[in-house]
Amino acid sequence: MKFSPRSLFMLKLKSLLVALAASQMLVAVPAHAKDRTGIVTAMEPIENRGADETEGTKKKRSIGTSLGGLAGTVAGVKMKGPVGMAALKYGSQAGAKAGVIGDDPESTQYMVSVKLDDGKTLNLARYRVNLAGVEVGTRVLVRGKGSEASIEPLGEEGAAAPTQ
Repeated sequence: MKFSPRSLFMLKLKSLLVALAASQMLVAVPAHAKDRTGIVTAMEPIENRGADETEGTKKKRSIGTSLGGLAGTVAGVKMKGPVGMAALKYGSQAGAKAGVIGDDPESTQYMVSVKLDDGKTLNLARYRVNLAGVEVGTRVLVRGKGSEASIEPLGEEGAAAPTQ
């Protein structure tokens, strides 16, 4: 069968359009990691710094610095001598540290290591409030991937634990 140049061009154009449409469908489908299960093998607190701090932590640190500086000044004036000078010098630093003792759980991040059932190890940094019911030895379900992944404790039968 012989094709005219015009029909050959149209056939190639249709093939190209079909290929482009198919490639757009492949691109439009978001990459979604399947749910994975495993056991939490480690949970280590991560010290928050700079932009990692919540507004509550920043406020507590600021109040602690002010109160520590005030207490250091009062102690420095009352005690005099080398102890008084040390109180003046380190009062605000001690106050800043004391201001965040017992800090709210939302500001505490943990590096959570999960040994997946396929043998791989997954390490995720998560705020403590997002880890309710999760501790070392807990069987968990990891949903999503990267910074969007969530860690959920599993119930006894391997089903997701009920949410409260």
